[in-house]
Amino acid sequence: MKPDLPRDERRVIHKALCSSRRRDFDTSTQHDVKLHPSNKESEQTTTAIVVQWSRNTLQTKKKRKRAESGSDAATEKTTEITAILGILRKYQIEHQVALNQISRAVKCRNSDIGVAGIKDMQAITYQYCTLRNVSLGRVQQANNILGKRVQLSDFVEIKGAEALLVRGNLIGNRFELVLRNLKRMQRKSEEGEDTYTERPVPVHSSHLDTMIKRIDNHGFINFYGEQRLGDPGSMEYVGVRSFDIGQAMLKGDIDKAIDLLMAGRSTNVYNPNEDEINARNVWKKSRNARATLAAFPKNRNTMVREREVLTGFLRYADALEALRCLPHNTRMFYIHSYQSLIWNRVATQRIKRWGTRPIVGDLYISEDSDNQGDVQVVTDPSQVDISQVVLPVSLSTFYYILFCSSKFITFLVFL
Repeated sequence: MKPDLPRDERRVIHKALCSSRRRDFDTSTQHDVKLHPSNKESEQTTTAIVVQWSRNTLQTKKKRKRAESGSDAATEKTTEITAILGILRKYQIEHQVALNQISRAVKCRNSDIGVAGIKDMQAITYQYCTLRNVSLGRVQQANNILGKRVQLSDFVEIKGAEALLVRGNLIGNRFELVLRNLKRMQRKSEEGEDTYTERPVPVHSSHLDTMIKRIDNHGFINFYGEQRLGDPGSMEYVGVRSFDIGQAMLKGDIDKAIDLLMAGRSTNVYNPNEDEINARNVWKKSRNARATLAAFPKNRNTMVREREVLTGFLRYADALEALRCLPHNTRMFYIHSYQSLIWNRVATQRIKRWGTRPIVGDLYISEDSDNQGDVQVVTDPSQVDISQVVLPVSLSTFYYILFCSSKFITFLVFL
Protein backbone atom coordinates (compact mmCIF):
# COMPACT_ATOMS: atom_id res chain seq x y z
CA MET A 1 0.00 0.00 0.00
CA LYS A 2 0.98 3.65 -0.12
CA PRO A 3 3.33 4.52 2.74
CA ASP A 4 1.00 7.24 4.03
CA LEU A 5 -2.31 5.37 3.65
CA PRO A 6 -4.50 6.35 6.67
CA ARG A 7 -5.70 3.73 9.13
CA ASP A 8 -9.36 4.35 8.24
CA GLU A 9 -8.67 3.46 4.60
CA ARG A 10 -6.77 0.33 5.62
CA ARG A 11 -9.74 -0.63 7.76
CA VAL A 12 -12.00 -0.50 4.69
CA ILE A 13 -9.72 -3.06 3.00
CA HIS A 14 -9.78 -5.35 6.07
CA LYS A 15 -13.57 -5.17 6.19
CA ALA A 16 -13.99 -5.78 2.47
CA LEU A 17 -11.83 -8.90 2.59
CA CYS A 18 -13.41 -10.38 5.74
CA SER A 19 -17.03 -9.26 5.52
CA SER A 20 -18.42 -12.41 3.89
CA ARG A 21 -20.35 -14.75 6.16
CA ARG A 22 -18.02 -17.60 5.24
CA ARG A 23 -14.97 -15.59 6.25
CA ASP A 24 -12.92 -16.78 3.24
CA PHE A 25 -9.89 -14.74 4.30
CA ASP A 26 -8.03 -13.73 7.44
CA THR A 27 -6.14 -10.46 7.35
CA SER A 28 -3.47 -8.81 9.46
CA THR A 29 -1.38 -5.65 9.27
CA GLN A 30 2.39 -5.84 8.87
CA HIS A 31 4.56 -2.75 9.32
CA ASP A 32 8.05 -1.89 8.03
CA VAL A 33 7.69 -3.86 4.79
CA LYS A 34 10.22 -2.90 2.08
CA LEU A 35 8.48 -0.87 -0.58
CA HIS A 36 10.90 -2.06 -3.31
CA PRO A 37 12.09 -5.61 -2.35
CA SER A 38 14.11 -6.03 -5.54
CA ASN A 39 16.16 -2.90 -4.82
CA LYS A 40 18.58 -3.87 -2.06
CA GLU A 41 19.84 -0.32 -1.68
CA SER A 42 16.39 1.15 -1.04
CA GLU A 43 15.43 1.36 2.65
CA GLN A 44 11.99 2.85 2.08
CA THR A 45 9.29 0.92 3.96
CA THR A 46 5.52 0.89 4.05
CA THR A 47 2.60 -0.89 5.72
CA ALA A 48 1.13 -4.02 4.14
CA ILE A 49 -2.03 -6.05 4.63
CA VAL A 50 -1.32 -9.78 4.79
CA VAL A 51 -4.14 -11.88 3.32
CA GLN A 52 -4.43 -15.61 4.07
CA TRP A 53 -7.04 -18.24 3.43
CA SER A 54 -9.14 -18.59 6.59
CA ARG A 55 -9.07 -21.80 8.59
CA ASN A 56 -12.71 -22.53 7.71
CA THR A 57 -11.95 -22.26 4.00
CA LEU A 58 -8.97 -24.62 4.25
CA GLN A 59 -11.00 -27.15 6.24
CA THR A 60 -13.82 -26.98 3.67
CA LYS A 61 -11.32 -27.61 0.89
CA LYS A 62 -9.92 -30.65 2.71
CA LYS A 63 -13.41 -32.06 3.24
CA ARG A 64 -14.19 -31.72 -0.47
CA LYS A 65 -10.96 -33.49 -1.41
CA ARG A 66 -11.74 -36.36 0.97
CA ALA A 67 -15.25 -36.65 -0.43
CA GLU A 68 -13.92 -36.72 -3.99
CA SER A 69 -11.19 -39.28 -3.27
CA GLY A 70 -13.57 -41.74 -1.60
CA SER A 71 -13.98 -43.18 1.88
CA ASP A 72 -10.74 -45.19 1.83
CA ALA A 73 -8.67 -42.13 1.06
CA ALA A 74 -10.54 -40.18 3.73
CA THR A 75 -9.72 -42.80 6.35
CA GLU A 76 -6.09 -42.78 5.33
CA LYS A 77 -6.03 -38.97 5.60
CA THR A 78 -7.37 -38.89 9.16
CA THR A 79 -4.66 -41.24 10.40
CA GLU A 80 -2.05 -38.66 9.42
CA ILE A 81 -3.26 -36.24 12.09
CA THR A 82 -0.85 -36.17 15.02
CA ALA A 83 -1.53 -34.71 18.44
CA ILE A 84 -0.51 -34.77 22.08
CA LEU A 85 -2.79 -36.22 24.79
CA GLY A 86 -2.23 -35.35 28.43
CA ILE A 87 -3.62 -33.76 31.58
CA LEU A 88 -4.46 -30.09 32.08
CA ARG A 89 -4.44 -28.88 35.69
CA LYS A 90 -5.78 -25.44 36.54
CA TYR A 91 -7.12 -23.49 39.51
CA GLN A 92 -8.49 -20.00 40.13
CA ILE A 93 -8.45 -19.19 36.44
CA GLU A 94 -11.27 -19.02 33.92
CA HIS A 95 -11.48 -21.78 31.33
CA GLN A 96 -11.09 -19.59 28.25
CA VAL A 97 -8.25 -17.60 29.82
CA ALA A 98 -6.42 -20.87 30.52
CA LEU A 99 -6.83 -21.98 26.88
CA ASN A 100 -5.56 -18.61 25.68
CA GLN A 101 -2.45 -18.99 27.85
CA ILE A 102 -1.83 -22.50 26.50
CA SER A 103 -2.23 -21.39 22.88
CA ARG A 104 0.38 -18.68 23.39
CA ALA A 105 2.74 -20.95 25.33
CA VAL A 106 2.77 -23.80 22.78
CA LYS A 107 2.19 -21.50 19.78
CA CYS A 108 -1.01 -23.03 18.44
CA ARG A 109 -4.56 -21.91 17.70
CA ASN A 110 -7.31 -22.14 20.33
CA SER A 111 -9.13 -24.52 17.99
CA ASP A 112 -6.12 -26.91 18.16
CA ILE A 113 -6.76 -27.42 21.88
CA GLY A 114 -9.30 -30.16 22.62
CA VAL A 115 -11.09 -30.64 25.95
CA ALA A 116 -14.24 -32.55 26.81
CA GLY A 117 -15.82 -29.82 28.93
CA ILE A 118 -15.47 -26.60 30.91
CA LYS A 119 -14.15 -26.82 34.46
CA ASP A 120 -15.03 -24.56 37.36
CA MET A 121 -12.94 -21.39 37.74
CA GLN A 122 -12.38 -21.61 41.50
CA ALA A 123 -11.79 -25.35 41.86
CA ILE A 124 -8.54 -27.27 41.44
CA THR A 125 -9.44 -29.31 38.35
CA TYR A 126 -7.79 -32.01 36.24
CA GLN A 127 -8.97 -32.98 32.77
CA TYR A 128 -7.67 -34.69 29.66
CA CYS A 129 -6.51 -32.36 26.91
CA THR A 130 -5.33 -32.82 23.31
CA LEU A 131 -3.05 -30.47 21.39
CA ARG A 132 -3.11 -30.84 17.62
CA ASN A 133 -0.01 -30.31 15.45
CA VAL A 134 2.17 -29.55 18.48
CA SER A 135 5.46 -31.30 19.28
CA LEU A 136 6.08 -33.01 22.60
CA GLY A 137 9.13 -30.85 23.22
CA ARG A 138 7.09 -27.66 22.85
CA VAL A 139 4.57 -28.91 25.42
CA GLN A 140 7.32 -29.82 27.89
CA GLN A 141 8.74 -26.29 27.66
CA ALA A 142 5.31 -24.66 28.02
CA ASN A 143 5.10 -25.12 31.81
CA ASN A 144 7.98 -22.68 32.25
CA ILE A 145 5.82 -20.04 30.55
CA LEU A 146 2.40 -20.92 31.96
CA GLY A 147 3.06 -20.52 35.68
CA LYS A 148 1.44 -22.28 38.64
CA ARG A 149 -2.25 -21.82 37.83
CA VAL A 150 -2.11 -23.72 34.53
CA GLN A 151 0.04 -26.83 34.16
CA LEU A 152 0.38 -29.56 31.50
CA SER A 153 1.60 -33.06 32.38
CA ASP A 154 1.74 -36.75 31.40
CA PHE A 155 1.59 -36.06 27.67
CA VAL A 156 2.01 -38.75 25.01
CA GLU A 157 1.78 -38.67 21.23
CA ILE A 158 -1.39 -39.93 19.52
CA LYS A 159 -2.53 -40.29 15.91
CA GLY A 160 -5.89 -40.13 14.16
CA ALA A 161 -8.71 -37.61 14.13
CA GLU A 162 -10.88 -39.89 16.26
CA ALA A 163 -8.43 -39.44 19.18
CA LEU A 164 -8.92 -35.65 19.34
CA LEU A 165 -11.13 -34.46 22.20
CA VAL A 166 -14.21 -32.34 21.54
CA ARG A 167 -16.90 -30.93 23.81
CA GLY A 168 -19.04 -33.71 25.27
CA ASN A 169 -16.47 -36.54 24.99
CA LEU A 170 -16.86 -37.60 28.60
CA ILE A 171 -18.82 -40.12 30.61
CA GLY A 172 -18.91 -38.04 33.79
CA ASN A 173 -16.93 -36.23 36.45
CA ARG A 174 -15.68 -37.06 39.93
CA PHE A 175 -15.68 -34.36 42.58
CA GLU A 176 -14.35 -33.80 46.08
CA LEU A 177 -16.31 -30.88 47.55
CA VAL A 178 -15.62 -28.64 50.54
CA LEU A 179 -18.59 -26.44 51.49
CA ARG A 180 -17.90 -23.11 53.19
CA ASN A 181 -19.94 -19.97 53.85
CA LEU A 182 -23.06 -21.34 52.20
CA LYS A 183 -25.68 -18.84 51.09
CA ARG A 184 -29.12 -19.10 49.54
CA MET A 185 -31.13 -16.61 47.49
CA GLN A 186 -34.00 -15.01 49.38
CA ARG A 187 -36.87 -13.50 47.44
CA LYS A 188 -38.81 -10.62 48.91
CA SER A 189 -41.88 -9.27 47.10
CA GLU A 190 -43.20 -5.80 47.68
CA GLU A 191 -46.70 -5.59 49.13
CA GLY A 192 -49.29 -5.14 46.42
CA GLU A 193 -46.75 -5.54 43.60
CA ASP A 194 -45.77 -8.40 41.30
CA THR A 195 -42.06 -7.55 41.40
CA TYR A 196 -39.60 -8.94 43.93
CA THR A 197 -35.99 -8.47 44.97
CA GLU A 198 -33.38 -11.15 45.53
CA ARG A 199 -30.47 -11.14 47.93
CA PRO A 200 -28.11 -13.78 49.32
CA VAL A 201 -28.57 -14.76 52.97
CA PRO A 202 -26.68 -17.29 55.14
CA VAL A 203 -27.84 -20.90 55.12
CA HIS A 204 -28.79 -22.13 58.59
CA SER A 205 -28.30 -25.77 59.57
CA SER A 206 -32.06 -26.30 59.88
CA HIS A 207 -32.58 -25.21 56.27
CA LEU A 208 -29.74 -27.46 55.10
CA ASP A 209 -31.21 -30.45 56.97
CA THR A 210 -34.59 -29.84 55.33
CA MET A 211 -33.03 -29.70 51.86
CA ILE A 212 -31.09 -32.94 52.40
CA LYS A 213 -34.23 -34.75 53.57
CA ARG A 214 -36.13 -33.50 50.54
CA ILE A 215 -33.44 -34.84 48.21
CA ASP A 216 -33.48 -38.20 50.03
CA ASN A 217 -37.25 -38.46 49.64
CA HIS A 218 -37.86 -36.87 46.24
CA GLY A 219 -34.55 -36.50 44.39
CA PHE A 220 -33.76 -33.19 42.70
CA ILE A 221 -34.17 -31.44 39.36
CA ASN A 222 -30.83 -31.40 37.59
CA PHE A 223 -30.89 -27.68 36.76
CA TYR A 224 -28.09 -25.94 34.91
CA GLY A 225 -26.21 -23.92 37.53
CA GLU A 226 -23.91 -20.98 37.99
CA GLN A 227 -21.13 -22.40 35.83
CA ARG A 228 -23.38 -22.13 32.77
CA LEU A 229 -25.69 -19.27 33.75
CA GLY A 230 -23.66 -17.00 36.02
CA ASP A 231 -24.24 -15.83 39.58
CA PRO A 232 -27.85 -16.07 40.82
CA GLY A 233 -29.78 -12.88 41.45
CA SER A 234 -31.14 -9.90 39.57
CA MET A 235 -29.05 -7.97 37.04
CA GLU A 236 -29.13 -4.99 39.39
CA TYR A 237 -27.37 -7.05 42.05
CA VAL A 238 -25.04 -9.43 40.16
CA GLY A 239 -24.57 -7.55 36.89
CA VAL A 240 -24.48 -9.13 33.44
CA ARG A 241 -24.69 -12.92 33.10
CA SER A 242 -23.76 -15.07 30.15
CA PHE A 243 -27.38 -15.72 29.11
CA ASP A 244 -28.03 -11.96 28.91
CA ILE A 245 -25.39 -11.75 26.18
CA GLY A 246 -26.72 -14.87 24.47
CA GLN A 247 -30.25 -13.47 24.39
CA ALA A 248 -29.05 -10.25 22.76
CA MET A 249 -27.09 -12.25 20.17
CA LEU A 250 -30.13 -14.38 19.29
CA LYS A 251 -32.21 -11.23 18.85
CA GLY A 252 -29.59 -9.90 16.45
CA ASP A 253 -28.83 -6.92 18.71
CA ILE A 254 -25.04 -7.17 18.41
CA ASP A 255 -24.41 -3.66 19.77
CA LYS A 256 -26.29 -4.55 22.94
CA ALA A 257 -24.43 -7.87 23.24
CA ILE A 258 -21.10 -6.04 23.15
CA ASP A 259 -22.31 -3.39 25.60
CA LEU A 260 -23.35 -6.17 28.00
CA LEU A 261 -19.98 -7.89 27.59
CA MET A 262 -18.24 -4.61 28.40
CA ALA A 263 -20.51 -3.93 31.39
CA GLY A 264 -19.42 -7.13 33.11
CA ARG A 265 -20.38 -8.44 36.52
CA SER A 266 -21.33 -6.40 39.55
CA THR A 267 -18.85 -5.57 42.30
CA ASN A 268 -21.26 -7.38 44.65
CA VAL A 269 -20.02 -10.72 43.29
CA TYR A 270 -16.65 -9.79 41.76
CA ASN A 271 -13.68 -7.73 42.91
CA PRO A 272 -12.18 -6.06 39.82
CA ASN A 273 -9.09 -3.87 40.04
CA GLU A 274 -9.25 -0.12 39.41
CA ASP A 275 -7.99 -0.40 35.81
CA GLU A 276 -10.79 -2.80 34.93
CA ILE A 277 -13.44 -0.58 36.48
CA ASN A 278 -12.00 2.44 34.68
CA ALA A 279 -11.90 0.64 31.30
CA ARG A 280 -15.55 -0.39 31.58
CA ASN A 281 -16.55 3.16 32.52
CA VAL A 282 -14.62 4.58 29.55
CA TRP A 283 -16.57 2.33 27.18
CA LYS A 284 -19.89 3.14 28.84
CA LYS A 285 -19.31 6.89 28.49
CA SER A 286 -17.56 7.08 25.12
CA ARG A 287 -18.05 3.74 23.32
CA ASN A 288 -14.59 4.44 21.89
CA ALA A 289 -12.61 1.24 21.33
CA ARG A 290 -9.19 2.91 21.16
CA ALA A 291 -9.66 4.94 24.35
CA THR A 292 -11.07 1.92 26.18
CA LEU A 293 -8.17 -0.34 25.19
CA ALA A 294 -5.74 2.31 26.38
CA ALA A 295 -7.40 2.11 29.81
CA PHE A 296 -7.27 -1.72 29.97
CA PRO A 297 -5.26 -3.48 32.71
CA LYS A 298 -1.68 -4.24 31.71
CA ASN A 299 -2.20 -7.90 32.61
CA ARG A 300 -3.38 -9.50 29.37
CA ASN A 301 -4.94 -12.42 31.28
CA THR A 302 -7.75 -10.14 32.46
CA MET A 303 -10.68 -9.00 30.30
CA VAL A 304 -9.55 -11.39 27.55
CA ARG A 305 -12.86 -11.49 25.68
CA GLU A 306 -13.37 -7.75 25.94
CA ARG A 307 -9.88 -7.13 24.55
CA GLU A 308 -10.50 -9.40 21.54
CA VAL A 309 -13.80 -7.69 20.69
CA LEU A 310 -12.44 -4.14 20.95
CA THR A 311 -9.37 -5.06 18.92
CA GLY A 312 -11.80 -6.32 16.27
CA PHE A 313 -13.63 -2.98 16.44
CA LEU A 314 -10.40 -1.16 15.62
CA ARG A 315 -9.77 -3.43 12.65
CA TYR A 316 -13.25 -3.70 11.11
CA ALA A 317 -15.27 -0.81 12.59
CA ASP A 318 -18.26 -3.17 12.62
CA ALA A 319 -20.00 -4.69 15.65
CA LEU A 320 -20.73 -8.08 14.06
CA GLU A 321 -17.20 -8.52 12.73
CA ALA A 322 -15.83 -7.47 16.11
CA LEU A 323 -17.94 -10.10 17.90
CA ARG A 324 -16.74 -12.71 15.41
CA CYS A 325 -13.22 -12.12 16.69
CA LEU A 326 -14.20 -14.14 19.75
CA PRO A 327 -13.45 -17.88 19.47
CA HIS A 328 -16.38 -19.90 18.13
CA ASN A 329 -16.67 -21.86 21.40
CA THR A 330 -17.02 -18.62 23.36
CA ARG A 331 -19.78 -17.29 21.11
CA MET A 332 -21.65 -20.58 21.29
CA PHE A 333 -21.29 -20.63 25.08
CA TYR A 334 -23.41 -17.48 25.32
CA ILE A 335 -26.07 -19.06 23.09
CA HIS A 336 -26.01 -22.33 25.05
CA SER A 337 -26.29 -20.37 28.29
CA TYR A 338 -29.58 -18.83 27.17
CA GLN A 339 -30.74 -22.23 25.95
CA SER A 340 -29.92 -23.63 29.41
CA LEU A 341 -31.95 -20.88 31.09
CA ILE A 342 -34.95 -21.86 28.97
CA TRP A 343 -34.43 -25.53 29.91
CA ASN A 344 -34.47 -24.56 33.60
CA ARG A 345 -37.72 -22.64 33.16
CA VAL A 346 -39.39 -25.43 31.21
CA ALA A 347 -38.32 -28.02 33.81
CA THR A 348 -39.70 -25.76 36.54
CA GLN A 349 -43.07 -25.45 34.77
CA ARG A 350 -43.20 -29.22 34.27
CA ILE A 351 -42.89 -29.80 38.01
CA LYS A 352 -45.26 -26.97 38.94
CA ARG A 353 -48.02 -28.27 36.65
CA TRP A 354 -47.77 -32.03 37.09
CA GLY A 355 -45.50 -32.64 40.06
CA THR A 356 -43.01 -35.50 40.28
CA ARG A 357 -45.19 -38.22 38.80
CA PRO A 358 -44.90 -39.45 35.20
CA ILE A 359 -47.86 -38.63 32.97
CA VAL A 360 -48.97 -39.73 29.53
CA GLY A 361 -46.91 -37.95 26.88
CA ASP A 362 -43.68 -37.66 28.87
CA LEU A 363 -40.48 -38.89 27.28
CA TYR A 364 -38.45 -41.43 29.23
CA ILE A 365 -35.35 -43.60 28.88
CA SER A 366 -36.35 -47.25 28.69
CA GLU A 367 -34.78 -49.79 31.05
CA ASP A 368 -36.23 -52.81 29.24
CA SER A 369 -33.61 -55.27 28.07
CA ASP A 370 -34.92 -55.12 24.50
CA ASN A 371 -35.02 -51.32 24.28
CA GLN A 372 -32.53 -50.31 26.97
CA GLY A 373 -31.31 -46.74 26.53
CA ASP A 374 -33.97 -45.80 23.94
CA VAL A 375 -36.10 -42.68 24.45
CA GLN A 376 -39.80 -43.51 24.32
CA VAL A 377 -43.16 -41.85 25.00
CA VAL A 378 -45.00 -42.65 28.22
CA THR A 379 -48.29 -44.43 27.52
CA ASP A 380 -48.71 -46.17 30.90
CA PRO A 381 -47.42 -43.93 33.76
CA SER A 382 -47.62 -46.81 36.24
CA GLN A 383 -44.80 -48.58 34.38
CA VAL A 384 -42.39 -45.61 34.46
CA ASP A 385 -40.44 -44.01 37.31
CA ILE A 386 -39.92 -40.24 37.39
CA SER A 387 -36.14 -40.79 37.42
CA GLN A 388 -36.43 -42.14 33.85
CA VAL A 389 -38.25 -39.04 32.52
CA VAL A 390 -36.12 -36.70 30.40
CA LEU A 391 -36.32 -33.27 28.79
CA PRO A 392 -34.21 -32.97 25.61
CA VAL A 393 -32.43 -29.62 25.51
CA SER A 394 -33.10 -29.25 21.78
CA LEU A 395 -36.86 -29.32 22.38
CA SER A 396 -36.97 -27.06 25.43
CA THR A 397 -37.09 -23.83 23.38
CA PHE A 398 -40.13 -25.05 21.45
CA TYR A 399 -41.82 -26.12 24.68
CA TYR A 400 -41.02 -22.76 26.27
CA ILE A 401 -42.79 -20.91 23.45
CA LEU A 402 -45.86 -23.05 23.97
CA PHE A 403 -45.77 -22.43 27.72
CA CYS A 404 -45.54 -18.68 27.17
CA SER A 405 -48.55 -18.85 24.85
CA SER A 406 -50.56 -20.76 27.50
CA LYS A 407 -50.75 -23.95 25.43
CA PHE A 408 -51.29 -27.20 27.30
CA ILE A 409 -48.50 -29.68 26.59
CA THR A 410 -46.59 -32.39 28.40
CA PHE A 411 -43.04 -31.75 29.49
CA LEU A 412 -40.20 -33.81 30.85
CA VAL A 413 -37.55 -33.37 33.48
CA PHE A 414 -34.21 -34.86 34.49
CA LEU A 415 -34.14 -36.08 38.09
